[in-house]
Amino acid sequence: MNLEDVIAIIPARCGSRRIRHKNLRQVLGKSLLKRAIDRTRVALPLARIVVSTDCEAVADRGRRSGADIVLLRASKSRAEADTEPLWQVSRDVLVQ
Repeated sequence: MNLEDVIAIIPARCGSRRIRHKNLRQVLGKSLLKRAIDRTRVALPLARIVVSTDCEAVADRGRRSGADIVLLRASKSRAEADTEPLWQVSRDVLVQ
């Protein structure tokens, strides 16, 4: 398998039980999302990086950081969001 065939999926929901928009919070000048994208790019330089999110603000930050985006509909409850099946995100990525 070539690294060009690899798809790295970074799940980044907008909601959090304790810290609202935590993926957009700045730590030493970079958002947590940007850090995840940058580290993935170092680890898998040729891979396609996809951010899976239910939030337009996270999607926008991901796009500006060079990732592709899969927007999921917001779940009705946190429990549903916590169990979002990875296969559904993977299917959406492969269809795009």
